[in-house]
Amino acid sequence: MVFLFCGCAGEPPSRADRNVKVPLDLSGEDHYRMAVVAYKKVVELQRKREKAKTLPERRRIEGLLDFQWETYRKHLEKAEAALGKDLRVMMLRGAYWFLKGQNEKALAVYDG
Repeated sequence: MVFLFCGCAGEPPSRADRNVKVPLDLSGEDHYRMAVVAYKKVVELQRKREKAKTLPERRRIEGLLDFQWETYRKHLEKAEAALGKDLRVMMLRGAYWFLKGQNEKALAVYDG
């Protein structure tokens, strides 16, 4: 029996950042789609973290959340590099800053 585990679950955020590998041979559209998927996962994990009742459960979710944040950021950067000032990518960047709690940066994305 073989088990696959995310290498960053329950680990400190500094270790999670190094484990995220983004394929280089994807198109800008593919990176955009993967950033959207990561965005949805971040929102879902944030909701789960709020509902977590025990500290170990919350820490496990926070480890997964750190990994998803890094995945979201890396795919978003690749999509921005490939697609430029595409409105969809700008909206994802604004959502990124909004979820991070930095509303001024989120609004600045749309101001240009």
